[in-house]
Amino acid sequence: MKKIFPQSLSNFCKLLLLAVCLQANFVAKAQLGDLLKTVKDVKKGTEDVKKTVTEAQRTLNEIQQFRNEVRELQSIIKTTTGFNENVKVANGNTPNSKEAVMEAKMSGAKLEIKDGKATNLAWEYTAYFDNQLFPSTLISMATYKGTLTPELQAIKSSALGFVFYSSLPAMAVKWEIECSEEKYFKKQSGTYICEKAKQLYYFMPELGWNYSLLSKQETRTNIQVTFRVFDEKGNKEEYPVTLALRSVNDCIRFYKDTDLRFMYAAYVNEEHPEIDKILREGLNTKITDTWIGYQGTERDVLLQVAAIWKALHNRKFTYSSISANSGDEGDVKSQSVRTFDKAIKTSQANCVDGTVVFASILKKIGIKPVIILVPGHCFLGFYSDANKTKLNFLETTQLSNKDVINPKTKKVEKNAFIEAMVAGTMAYEEAIQKYPNNIQKIDLEEARQKVKPLPVSNN
Repeated sequence: MKKIFPQSLSNFCKLLLLAVCLQANFVAKAQLGDLLKTVKDVKKGTEDVKKTVTEAQRTLNEIQQFRNEVRELQSIIKTTTGFNENVKVANGNTPNSKEAVMEAKMSGAKLEIKDGKATNLAWEYTAYFDNQLFPSTLISMATYKGTLTPELQAIKSSALGFVFYSSLPAMAVKWEIECSEEKYFKKQSGTYICEKAKQLYYFMPELGWNYSLLSKQETRTNIQVTFRVFDEKGNKEEYPVTLALRSVNDCIRFYKDTDLRFMYAAYVNEEHPEIDKILREGLNTKITDTWIGYQGTERDVLLQVAAIWKALHNRKFTYSSISANSGDEGDVKSQSVRTFDKAIKTSQANCVDGTVVFASILKKIGIKPVIILVPGHCFLGFYSDANKTKLNFLETTQLSNKDVINPKTKKVEKNAFIEAMVAGTMAYEEAIQKYPNNIQKIDLEEARQKVKPLPVSNN
């Protein structure tokens, strides 16, 4: 049988085989390309993951560094001197200048919060005094007119706020403070700009405290306050804190090494309506027939003081030591002091209470009183002249003492008022000997320019 196109068929097969080989090679190259691309993508993904991990670690390290720096600064500012030298305190709900606000808008520095934690801002809440709130301080410091150190600035506003330490300059921080019981103050919020990087800022917003309610706070109670910061996406970091709200009768004396004994002046209340009744009773003693302050002689001044003494004695005022120190806790030193209102209603007073009551009445009639504080004791001082050149002393714990009368002659052998003046003078002289560098004189004329009296409670 004759072969048909043997050479052509052979060539055709060769071409077909070549085509198949080329196709297989093309597919193999394509698959190899895909494989190489996959490997490259995996390698790039691995590098991206490594980069992300590295950046995250760097961010964590920076945050930890921020927190370490804050802790170091916090240890430095434990003293008043350290605080005043290293801390910038801002008050009010809009504490930043227009220039700072504009710079914050232009800088693009933004707070970032991930998983409930700020990544580029170290912050804490602050609650004076060691998470204790003193109504008498909140009320009186709200209108404080004295010289303000950074420490006193922080205390003056509301005693609650934030500590900010930013990694970036001109960072705007949205903040919020909320009390679980709105009767004390309603939720407050706003924006604070950390103008400089790595500067410790104490931001103390003005909270709308219910001062009327605080003035009636007679017992210690706990309240919960939550401090929050937000980023632009609405993510938040927050601290819910339980704070001790002290009694209005608790007067803070010292915080750390800050002397706050001028706060005793808040308990002196020359505006109390009960004073007019006491003054009428004083006139009924016939010791004096008018209240003229310093318009008469020095003897007239002493007679006016003696008449007040007699009026309070006739009200059966008794010494009561139950309101001694109300709990020195850590850096907080405090003293329980009855308000004028409570002391008058109970006719009980310890050394501080009696001094406060007497000082209130003297100030009302224009005689200049002084609260004398020595370690473990308090007594009254008053000037017998308008120029304040002669300071007299009175031991108010002897208010319940009676005159000693000779039964035969019916004459007074020992006048209780004079004896109390002698006792006060002796207490002052003894203090000079024992505590020459630890005698505090609170001149009420000067103190009143700084601290106003606590409001009269309507309980």
